[in-house]
Amino acid sequence: MPANDLVATVRSIVAATLGAADPPAADARAREVAGWDSHATVQIIFAIEDHFGFEMTGEEMESIDSVASIVAIATRRTAMSMPARS
Repeated sequence: MPANDLVATVRSIVAATLGAADPPAADARAREVAGWDSHATVQIIFAIEDHFGFEMTGEEMESIDSVASIVAIATRRTAMSMPARS
């Protein structure tokens, strides 16, 4: 998935999970986004895992404090699951 698409997808998942009309900015921190509390973080984790098809580690879950941190995890994890090009 191209980087811009991944960012847009994560932003959309966060917005849908929070029930927000507009996706948060790509550089938004959790404390800056209305409704993004610890419960919402858990719901966002589930939604990201379901969408991308991987399970986050405890360390990854604890590192989530922004849209960018989720994008970084999704980027790394989706790259790991892609077959090598020959």
